[in-house]
Amino acid sequence: MDNKSREHVARARIHSGLPRQGPGSDKNTEETVRRLPSLPDAARIYDLGCGPGRASIILARILRQKIICVDLQQSFLDQLNDDAAKRKLEHLIETRCGDMSVLPDKKGSIDLIWAEGAIYAIGFDAGLRSWHPLLSERGMVACSELSWLVPNPSEEPIAYWKANYPGIRSVAQNVMAAEQLGYECIDHFTLPESCWWDEYYNPWSRNLEDLREDAKHDEVLRAVIERASVEIDLFRRFSNEYGYEFYLLRKSDIKIRQAVSDDAPQIAQLMAKSLREALPFLPIIHTAEDDLMHISTTVLPNNEVFVAHNEREQIVGFIAFDDEWVHTLYLLPEFMSRGIGTRLLNIAKVQRKRLMLWTFQKNEIAKLFYAKHGFVVTKETDGASNEEREPDVHFEWIAPI
Repeated sequence: MDNKSREHVARARIHSGLPRQGPGSDKNTEETVRRLPSLPDAARIYDLGCGPGRASIILARILRQKIICVDLQQSFLDQLNDDAAKRKLEHLIETRCGDMSVLPDKKGSIDLIWAEGAIYAIGFDAGLRSWHPLLSERGMVACSELSWLVPNPSEEPIAYWKANYPGIRSVAQNVMAAEQLGYECIDHFTLPESCWWDEYYNPWSRNLEDLREDAKHDEVLRAVIERASVEIDLFRRFSNEYGYEFYLLRKSDIKIRQAVSDDAPQIAQLMAKSLREALPFLPIIHTAEDDLMHISTTVLPNNEVFVAHNEREQIVGFIAFDDEWVHTLYLLPEFMSRGIGTRLLNIAKVQRKRLMLWTFQKNEIAKLFYAKHGFVVTKETDGASNEEREPDVHFEWIAPI
């Protein structure tokens, strides 16, 4: 047996009998399932990288629909089938031994892909990219991913995860990656620290202790135990800096990406059309040339700008924000009320702890929109200090702790 095979066996031994193959808990899985938007009757649902199937059983019990459970380890699937039979849920569980990145289904046929603690095996982006065409029009992916929870993590966890999981990114980077791949992030939240200890690290630690005697005569097992011990100790000291973030994502025909200089003409035209049609009470004080100059020389160079576009690369909305201010958020009028404004605003909110903005007092739609998303009014003015001389209102949002 070569060293790679010996290491695989060693890892299997230290994970033997664990309730879960990664951080999580039945309670949190149940809460996450209940966060899902409603699914169609006879929905096609997959649990990918299901392991022994703790999540599969919960999905079947709550949703009362068939769950297709995929894993590379037949032993896990056998365990799942036995568990389903004991719970009288075998009619709702279908197991398949196979690769979760290569599903044989038709395009547009899957309504929900559940990948709790599993997408890391093929990569966050690779998984979302390969599953996107298989999802139905409003199909969803629910997955958890190791993520940085602070903007500047310490050097020690950075070094460890760079060596052991180079794909780790911040929550904001993962949300942006999903948006760029054609998903709307409808929710995300951090799994509590107890999900790491109760059913993962504490049972894991007991396995490590039980295997230390064998490891005296097995250098590969000894090395695997050492790495596992380092990981457990690292989380004990830096659990506030990284963790598992659960992402609920829905397929969309609108993608969001960072703007480039070539987008300036489309952005300027969109802004002018939105102002004319959505805010007809405003005086027209700038020419088309003025708008293009403003976008090209001020907005794009001095802000983070993101655009929402359709499959034809038509820009249908954009947002521009800096460290504290949302300066502009416009949509083409025909694309309003589709959740695109929310997605653009969330790009800013996931990257900032505090945001401020101005809108006009007569813009009732905007006022309702920002209030819905947690912005509160801090003051109103008579408009003497803005170009349009139109009474305005100041909003502020502070991220919840």
